Amino acid sequence: IEKLYTKLKILEMYLNGIPYGNAYYGVETAAQGYFGKPVADLTLAESAVLAALPQAPSYYSPYGADYAKRLLPRKDWVLERMFTLGYITEKQFEEAKAEKLVFLPKRDSIRAPHFVMYIKELLADKYGERMLEEGGLKVTTTLDWEKQQVAEDITAAQAPLNQEKYKASNAALVSIDPNTGEILAMVGSADYFNTDIDGYVNVAIRERQPGSAFKPIVYAAAFLKGYSPATMLMDVHTNFGNGYDPFNYDGKFRGPVSIRSALAGSLNVPAAKTLAYVGVNEAINLAHKMGITTMTEPDRYGLSLVLGGAEVKLLDLTAAYGVLAAGGKKAPTMAVLKVEDRKGRVLEEHKPAPLREVLDPEAAYLVTNILSDDAARSYIFGAGGSLTLPGRPVAAKTGTTQDYRDGWTFGYTPDLVTGVWVGNNDNSEMDHSDAIVAAPLWNQYMRKVTAKMPVKAFPVPEGIRSVVVDEVSGKLPTEATPSTKTEVFASWSAPTETDNIHKRLRVVTGTDFLAPSGWPETQAEYKIYTELHSERPDNSAWENPVLTWAKDNGFNNIPIQYYDGTIASSGEINIVSPHQGDLVTGNFTVTASVQNESGVKEIGFYYDNGLVRKVASPPWTSEISGVVLDGKNHMVTVRLFKQDGGTQETSVSIVAGQSQSDVVTLINPNANFFPIDLAAKLTDKGKQLNIDKVE
Repeated sequence: IEKLYTKLKILEMYLNGIPYGNAYYGVETAAQGYFGKPVADLTLAESAVLAALPQAPSYYSPYGADYAKRLLPRKDWVLERMFTLGYITEKQFEEAKAEKLVFLPKRDSIRAPHFVMYIKELLADKYGERMLEEGGLKVTTTLDWEKQQVAEDITAAQAPLNQEKYKASNAALVSIDPNTGEILAMVGSADYFNTDIDGYVNVAIRERQPGSAFKPIVYAAAFLKGYSPATMLMDVHTNFGNGYDPFNYDGKFRGPVSIRSALAGSLNVPAAKTLAYVGVNEAINLAHKMGITTMTEPDRYGLSLVLGGAEVKLLDLTAAYGVLAAGGKKAPTMAVLKVEDRKGRVLEEHKPAPLREVLDPEAAYLVTNILSDDAARSYIFGAGGSLTLPGRPVAAKTGTTQDYRDGWTFGYTPDLVTGVWVGNNDNSEMDHSDAIVAAPLWNQYMRKVTAKMPVKAFPVPEGIRSVVVDEVSGKLPTEATPSTKTEVFASWSAPTETDNIHKRLRVVTGTDFLAPSGWPETQAEYKIYTELHSERPDNSAWENPVLTWAKDNGFNNIPIQYYDGTIASSGEINIVSPHQGDLVTGNFTVTASVQNESGVKEIGFYYDNGLVRKVASPPWTSEISGVVLDGKNHMVTVRLFKQDGGTQETSVSIVAGQSQSDVVTLINPNANFFPIDLAAKLTDKGKQLNIDKVE
């Protein structure tokens, strides 16, 4: 060839025949296709782009997912070489680098464009650019065209609504068969040809923070270590160190919650505590087993990982949810079923193989059981919303990143898993107050594509057990347990410990004082008290907020003082007289005292729950008249009505009967013997005595 043509002519023939990607062969065709102008009219920057493309047209394609990270730096390298070699001036170099490039939309009738470009990159990596462009390959993919069309139509239709309501210009969707790993639908943006939203960028394979959508992986790891859906966690404002003190979506803290409630309602503090229990490295290891290909530097992450502090790909996280759908088994994510060359020879062909178990089926089921429990998440998301499918079991989870930069929804049936992302390619904030911005798109797609699919329940692994437990502690109930529920457990996490936060104590009727051992049963009652502590009682950063929350919400007020018969107290209002158990023989006076008289609106005096009198100023007394001397117990109650609208009350029990004048003489009296021990001895003898005097 060199004997027939000059070097320049050879180069001319080469440039007029080589592939520039996207079915453009030759530099003139590429100039027209990419920029809509002949080669002679190209700017310096546009010429540098065409010089950069031939090395790997698919990899550097302007319509590829990462063209800004691939093509533009190579274009700048071309310009830099031209400047270094003296072909252009420094001014030309800087102006060309700064020039904003505008590529024409693809003009061919390409279908499923993001998926096609994804396939091309896979094949280029495997067979090389030349084979891809010139080999005449015939490729059979996993794409389900019907599902793809539904995905494209719904995404395109939802995009303007999201833009108007949430200032979210873009969306992406991936749908996978969890039992085969086959990608059935892939939409990388709302409009591939819309340059205003960088539509050619395939967000399905871009790294974005997943928000709370990562939580199910952390809870799955916790179930492997012994936690269960019934495990109690304390949802209180907690500083985990280094300034990390997460809040819940609605800014509220709910105290003791079960993992079922915490995961279903996507509470953040319980999730951070769960990750602290699991360990960051173990959570990431499980994530990698389930299909996450990012998070390669675990030392970078702290407890914020559970709230989406590390980037993932939509395709990867959808595949990870597919592991839950498949009961803990993973099928490799795949897009190519068969590749043949121009002569029909098979270069590769997928052969079905048994799925690999990467998560214990029981742990996977526990997560699915929670994510499919619409009632458990209703206190946050409402019932029967966008995370449900009518008449079909489905598990779903949302995720929202800080400042609403990303909105996610992932959901699955036993045969289909779909992930949706909504946001802006430039990472700008969305403007909304709805935590499930991506859910309507997910719901519309899933409703339509599952309409013809059989309804299936999630299979229950053999080891799963249903156990009745205390509703709060999640442990086996005792006589002190006020309420119970039935919860599911893995074979290794079924409870063996009993409820230890509720205590049933015998107190003097109407008080929070312990009843002495000889106190009459007619004047005693049993009350249930709740004592709360953190998951790490020895860690003050965890324990102190729990103690504060418990005090503010009326818990941890366990009686430790025995009633001494002198005063009935509620803290803010006290009955000075009569005393508990006093005998009255006619009309009598009730005297009360209050701690803060400035906060008193009025005080009511009640006899056997009937109002006797209300007093608005001291002295705080009232006469009880018309007493029937029937020898029975009667209740005296004093109720404080506060200026701020609150109320507080306290009560004592008295005996209305005939006067008695028994005199008890102590023989060989001992110190500290009276009154409690003496009362016990008298009760043992079966006597009811009113002790007026001790000689």
